[in-house]
Amino acid sequence: MSAVDVRVHADLGQVDPHEWDSILAPDDLQATHRFARVCRDSRIEDAEFRHVLVRQCGRLAAAASLTRLTVSLDLLSPGPLRRIAGAVRRVAPGFLRVPVIFCGLPVSFGASSLRFAPGVDVALALRCVARAMEEFAEESGATLLCFKEFTDAESLRLTGLRTLGYFAAPSLPGCSLRVPWSDFGAYLGAMRAGYRRQARASLAARESGPLVFERLDEYGPECARIHALYDQVLDRAEYRLERLPLAFFERLAAEM
Repeated sequence: MSAVDVRVHADLGQVDPHEWDSILAPDDLQATHRFARVCRDSRIEDAEFRHVLVRQCGRLAAAASLTRLTVSLDLLSPGPLRRIAGAVRRVAPGFLRVPVIFCGLPVSFGASSLRFAPGVDVALALRCVARAMEEFAEESGATLLCFKEFTDAESLRLTGLRTLGYFAAPSLPGCSLRVPWSDFGAYLGAMRAGYRRQARASLAARESGPLVFERLDEYGPECARIHALYDQVLDRAEYRLERLPLAFFERLAAEM
């Protein structure tokens, strides 16, 4: 067995950002030390964090961010049950609220926060991360543990979790679109004639109407407007795990 060293840090400031980022792909921004810092400084849902570094033979083999969140289970239920739970919670604030340890950050962006260096013993590193989660749960009184938001391809590397007592569960419904077209013209050309006419009519209306597109390279001054629009969307969302505060958008603009 390879020599393994596992370090768990409650303070992200104790983690060397260069070492953390050294196993990431160049465009893997949402797994970076900077993005984890944005989440920490934003105080999303009063989350508590641990950051795990697994070294094999002296080099970084895996890195993971762990988050403790108190999850309102009624947020995963239909509207009528949610309203009933909300009424009960006015009397009993802890009703249907469960502490959960996630392997992941408190932002639902359809990607994990677990990374492995090329060529390492993935099964061994995975067991180390899982043990760190168990210790965090014991320390903080959490009752559920969850590795979240993996693609099908990533899940193939995590089959070892089944031997540790985990089971696979699908994420809440979402959608994705593969984009095989080289440009917008090719996309229009692939449409059926009827849809293409509608699309071109919409494009013509855009040119003749008051609709204006503006690109903001520095969107910090617009964070309050962006957050207000985000809140409007989230208020209509059937399901949600977290609500991002204004501070998240402000820190994102400043750090990323």
